[in-house]
Amino acid sequence: MSEHRCELGVARGRVNVVIVSHVVWALRLLVAVVFGWAGFAKLANRAGTRQSVEEFGVPARWCSMVATALPVVELVVAAAVLPSWTATAAGVTALGLLLVLSLLVARLLLRGERPACSCFGATSARPIGAPTLLRNVVLGLLVLAAVLGSLARDDVPQELPFGYAAGTAALAVIGVVQLHQGLALRQLRRRIDVRPPAQAAAKGLPVGVLAPEFDLASTDGGRGSLRSALAAGAPVLLLSLRPGCGPCARIAEELPRWRERLAGKATVLLIGTGDAASVAAWAREHRVGEMLIQQSAEVGKGYRLHGSPAAVLVDTAGRIAAPGAFGTYAIRELLSDAASGRPSP
Repeated sequence: MSEHRCELGVARGRVNVVIVSHVVWALRLLVAVVFGWAGFAKLANRAGTRQSVEEFGVPARWCSMVATALPVVELVVAAAVLPSWTATAAGVTALGLLLVLSLLVARLLLRGERPACSCFGATSARPIGAPTLLRNVVLGLLVLAAVLGSLARDDVPQELPFGYAAGTAALAVIGVVQLHQGLALRQLRRRIDVRPPAQAAAKGLPVGVLAPEFDLASTDGGRGSLRSALAAGAPVLLLSLRPGCGPCARIAEELPRWRERLAGKATVLLIGTGDAASVAAWAREHRVGEMLIQQSAEVGKGYRLHGSPAAVLVDTAGRIAAPGAFGTYAIRELLSDAASGRPSP
């Protein structure tokens, strides 16, 4: 009887060991998937990665190096977390990366800045916030569990059947590819949805022509015009927004950061479409400051800025300096070009 109980206890112990080994392997696969996806996505969007690195406060002279090295390190972590002899070191490195990123995010949020985080490529680009920190905490806990599991079970995945270990790894890769394709398709649909119908027919006024003058009432009770904005001696970026427009709200969230980057390089002039009360209420809600009010898109028609959001850059001579930008992505590119002094195509 006692011998039977002993055998039963040994069998249960073996089952527990197998379960723990499976959990440890699953955790390491998850870490490999997350960091592999992040690394490949950054390499596929190198321009966006460099912009994110710059906006996160990395000195300009280091931006290119960091933007190149970061995805490489992430890919090394993804590969090294799988073999038992490198899993612990890879996990500790992953924890370090998450800690540094979390500290940078917290610092930016405390300063009131919300740059777009494209940690998983262009498909995930959105302004940072509390959810970004929460995501990092969750990932950190998963990585920590993988590290502790690897220390406790240093014979994983050797102990597991080869077919199971290889099969689950292959399924993880297939899952990542499918998820990435799904997110890319979703992003493409969003870009199509926010693209104004007139975008295909009108790209704004030709570069080099005189920008039409306008004089509009403002939400502060005064008036504003192109001439008065140009009097500051800097190019003027006209940004047309509309209350109730989702993409316009996303641009509004990023305005404080863009205004800081554009300081001394360009003046951002906001034009809201709608009645005075709704435009003023929207400006207060999104804390964008003064907005000029166009009742029926009269300025938009003059500049061929059909739909919202839309933007155009006017140089100090009062001429169109770049093609009109329609939608959030094109506007971000125009803002980035204006902030860096790069000529727009």
